[in-house]
Amino acid sequence: MIYTEEDYRTFIFRTVKILQNLDVKLGTIAVNLLMLGELKEVSQAFEPGDTFEFRDEHFEGSNDDNLKIVNALRLKVCKAIEELPELNFISEFDLENWEDEDETWEDQFLDD
Repeated sequence: MIYTEEDYRTFIFRTVKILQNLDVKLGTIAVNLLMLGELKEVSQAFEPGDTFEFRDEHFEGSNDDNLKIVNALRLKVCKAIEELPELNFISEFDLENWEDEDETWEDQFLDD
């Protein structure tokens, strides 16, 4: 199969979108590890529907080795999300407004 420059650029867009989704999932895992571990007592004070915004500082000060590993991976993913568009001259506007013509691309992203 012959790939074009447009195919390559589309693959970069798809890669960033996948990494953005991964960042959200890793963030959720980090919050859950924190709330089930070091902040277990604090988590019991929350009622269903309560919200709290976690920042990197909440994770960086942890003594939980599992949380440290997950957070280190999340930070590397965030760096890739930032650097890939810059390296490929993709603006934030273009990334936010990009829509793939193939709606099933995520299901087959790594199959090709």
